[in-house]
Amino acid sequence: MNTIKTSISEIYVDEDGILHIKIIESANVTLENIKENYNACKVLLGNDKVLILIDSRVKYKFSKEAQIYAASNNIPLNRIATAFLVDSFISRLTAILYIWFKKPVIPTKSFTSKEKATKWLKSFYIMPGTPYIKHKKRK
Repeated sequence: MNTIKTSISEIYVDEDGILHIKIIESANVTLENIKENYNACKVLLGNDKVLILIDSRVKYKFSKEAQIYAASNNIPLNRIATAFLVDSFISRLTAILYIWFKKPVIPTKSFTSKEKATKWLKSFYIMPGTPYIKHKKRK
């Protein structure tokens, strides 16, 4: 498994094709180093569409500029859905506030269980090369 380390995280793609981003303890996530992360992801993925699992179970800072950029549609990744893995009250609150106030353009949710996060992400899975189409939820 090929892992890329950046100034704020470790990034790899697992056997299911899910991109894992593990944030480093005490990372200061700024606009500059979040762009560094996206470039590292592009090296791993090329232009493939991707499901993302962000392990944010550490203490870190996330600048407003980086939050806006990450939530926007202008980033260079072909994201399908993002799951945040959280454990403490602070990491959970950070993820919830990010989702509520920054309103990411793709489905984004926080989880305390890696298994539940992975299951949710896989519900969005598409075959490589297939265009992603957002489906309505079944009743």
